[in-house]
This record gives sequence, structure tokens and C-alpha cells, in this order.
Amino acid sequence: LLILATVLANFLLPGLGLPHVTLWRWPAGLALFAIALPVVANRLHLDHLVDDWIYARRIIHQGDRAVEARLAVLAADLAQNSEHEIVIVGHSFGAVHAVSLINRIRALAPDGPAIRFASVGSSILKIALHNGAHAFRSSLATLAQSKNIIWRDIYAVNDYMNFCDADPVRTLKLPGTPSQTLKVQFRGMVSPEFYKTMELNYFRLHSQFICAN
Repeated sequence: LLILATVLANFLLPGLGLPHVTLWRWPAGLALFAIALPVVANRLHLDHLVDDWIYARRIIHQGDRAVEARLAVLAADLAQNSEHEIVIVGHSFGAVHAVSLINRIRALAPDGPAIRFASVGSSILKIALHNGAHAFRSSLATLAQSKNIIWRDIYAVNDYMNFCDADPVRTLKLPGTPSQTLKVQFRGMVSPEFYKTMELNYFRLHSQFICAN
């Protein structure tokens, strides 16, 4: 963005008749950059994206102790449920934490209860494909080999933040049972008029997985 602002400044300055145009190039480029950055950042949700990648890196290399502690409490509660199946839905980064939750439940109750897991618009491969994500790939392999789990990985072709028709177990060549991939179409969930307002907003599309139709 800074390079584009500088190029634009170089293009516009000669027409303004300013003396010593060369001296004005970088100040003008910086000024245009300062004007454009908030507009572009808001449109592309850059703050959120940068925060997301910072958090992803933390999960890969050191984990999140606060979240793991909460998952441990939840897993202990759910593991006591022996009569009914458990349905776990993890959207986006929530699917990453769901893997940890399911493994904790299985560690406490190896023979039950039945678990049905839906990873929706998942960030699982965003983490698992990183070279340093050894612990997370091990967790995925443990889940894939656990008893009485049905895993559906739900994706949309026009969601830029998920992985289309890419089962994590097969993609990573892990042992165990692959997930069953399922494609959904956002266009069929909302009216044509509303779809036109959201189709170029990739965060809104990504959220449609868990929004009311």
C-alpha cells in the first residue's frame, strides 16, 4: 500500500507545479498512505486478520493455557454424560479448539459417549499445515483414531477462509478415519437481494455458516 501511494504521488506531483518535486515524493506518498490505510484496513479487516495470525502462531508454538483450562473443565463435565451423544460444532478457529476438547473427553471416557463433530469453515488446516504444528497434528491423529466419533467437515467454495473439500486426515496423511466433507452454498441460504450485499464481504460470507438463514 505504501508503494502504491508513493507511485500515485509521483504521478500526481508533476501536475501541481511544485518546486523541487523530488523532495515532495516521499512526504506526499506517506500522506496518501496515511489517508488510505484506515479505509483499506477497515474494508479488508486487516486488524482482525493480523490478530488472527498472531494468535494462530501462538497456538502453534506455545498454545493458549487459559483456553486449555476452560476446555479441561468442559471436557470433565461432558465426559460424565454416558447416556446421550454429544454434538460439537466448531466454526473457524473454534474447530481447532474443538479437536482439543474431543481428545480430552476421550481421554476421560475412552468408551463413550458418542461424539458427533462438525468443523465448519474450519481453520484446522491453517494450523496443521504449518511446519511447527507437531503437537496439533498429533492431536488430529488421536481424534481420527478415537472410537465412536463421526466427523463432518463442512465447507463453502466461496469462503476464502476455509479449505475446500480438503479432509485434514487425508491431506496430512494421518492414520485413522477421515472426516466426511460436505459442501454448502451460501447463495441458497439467503435471498438473492441479500446475497448481492454480502458476496464481496468475505468476513460476512465466512460468518454465514453460523448465521440464521
